[in-house]
Amino acid sequence: MGSRTTTAWPRASPRVTSTDGRLSRHFSVEIYDELRHDGLALSDFVERQLESLRETHSEELASGLVLDLLVRHTTSRGTAKVCTYKALRELYAHRLKSMESLVERCIALYLLQPVAGERGRGDGVRLAHDTLAPIIRDRHARSKHDPVLNIGKA
Repeated sequence: MGSRTTTAWPRASPRVTSTDGRLSRHFSVEIYDELRHDGLALSDFVERQLESLRETHSEELASGLVLDLLVRHTTSRGTAKVCTYKALRELYAHRLKSMESLVERCIALYLLQPVAGERGRGDGVRLAHDTLAPIIRDRHARSKHDPVLNIGKA
């Protein structure tokens, strides 16, 4: 919440309160809408969830595996896409145990959601919402980690 407040504070207009004559800041619906439009609240959500992963998956977070996994669930158009469990197991065969527990934790943190296949089985996962995709792609592009194929070589 800190960065959201820091971003919103300068936008809030100072007003004199009627009870004590002191200045206070007024946060309007317009300010909230601007923040929401800028995606700041959602970026904060993603950052908090990634930070929560540090408790259980610090190595995967430090290596770049987390962002690599999440960006695999995005399209070049900045939307969410489904990755089958089969494709994920093949791609992350060198980190299979980590990947499986990481997917489960990302589901618990509302970053990913399971997707039912043709027969109602859980055949894959996708980002929890399309609006997460541009944030994940940006975060991944700014990261200093190697692609997935180099992660297992460390």
